[in-house]
Amino acid sequence: MKKIFWTSIIFLLIITLFRIYARFFDADFGNKVAPLFSKEIPVQISLAQTGDTVFDTLDALDTDLDILTNKITEIKIQANQTPAVQEPAPPTSTEQAIWDVAIKLYYFNEKEDKLLPPEQQASPQSLAPVFRTIPASDSIVVIEDTIRLLLQGALTESEVMDGFTSSFVKVIRLVDTSLNANGTLSLTFTKAPGASIWWSAFIGILTNSIIKTAQQFPQVKKVKLLPEELFQP
Repeated sequence: MKKIFWTSIIFLLIITLFRIYARFFDADFGNKVAPLFSKEIPVQISLAQTGDTVFDTLDALDTDLDILTNKITEIKIQANQTPAVQEPAPPTSTEQAIWDVAIKLYYFNEKEDKLLPPEQQASPQSLAPVFRTIPASDSIVVIEDTIRLLLQGALTESEVMDGFTSSFVKVIRLVDTSLNANGTLSLTFTKAPGASIWWSAFIGILTNSIIKTAQQFPQVKKVKLLPEELFQP
């Protein structure tokens, strides 16, 4: 910067001497070149007059740069000293997320039934599953919730169009569920209000609908429907 300053001073001195020469020794030449120098001289003079201010400004910028550098250094040191982020603690039993369990509900399918030979129609062979999900829980609770959902017989419009019917399971209600260590599932039912159970094919479809639905769970080895007289034609 000092080099620029002294260069400007020398250049200014040369221009001044040249103008004196042009004015007093060669007026014509001076008139031709005067407009050119008149534009540059103020610039050079301004630079010469403000030299000290420029140096002061540069010193101030150097000071600010030093302060900024020190701040960046402090931030880096603090970042290195910051403890690592700890993994969140696993949720407690009350905070544990509830996962859905995929289940199958076996219903009578009229379209499938019509594809069978006449002697095999209206039989457990025409049972087919529809798919649902329920909240996860203890095994016995999941089994009981599945059977209750089966007996509700809530089919979707598309399932009904596909031939499914729940009329065979809406005649009873589940009142008790138990599963012993041997894998025997005991289900106790009662008749639904106003319902009647008749003809043997109906009983066969009803019992097999419940049994097939219950046996999808690996812990269930055998299904016992109670009271037994309820499932007799």
